[in-house]
Amino acid sequence: MSCSDNVYMSGINVRIKKIMKNKDITAKDLGLLTGIGYRTIESWTSTKKIMPRADSAVKIARALNTSVEYLVTGEEPGMPFLNEKEKKLIDASRRMTEDDMGRLLTIAESLATLSRGESSRTAG
Repeated sequence: MSCSDNVYMSGINVRIKKIMKNKDITAKDLGLLTGIGYRTIESWTSTKKIMPRADSAVKIARALNTSVEYLVTGEEPGMPFLNEKEKKLIDASRRMTEDDMGRLLTIAESLATLSRGESSRTAG
């Protein structure tokens, strides 16, 4: 096993555990959402030596509303095209509950509407 394998394993395990904690999802909850045994999920999140297979990672990513690429690398597909503030917003949203994410979206849409209104008033 190479050094990069160790980074991969610790990264995916840590990210799964982090997202579960932020979304207040237990291993049992995730097991119900994915059809994966909760003890298997617990083993992934409690050790860096065991990691999910690719098909399980896909199920986990879907259930946690994230991408496999994020679970594996910590970056979203297309993230290199985003500026730092956009990346931070996306990262922060990954750590929120669904309710908090909904509130943030409402605030962001309101701010975007205000910004468009102000720029059209100053342009006219």
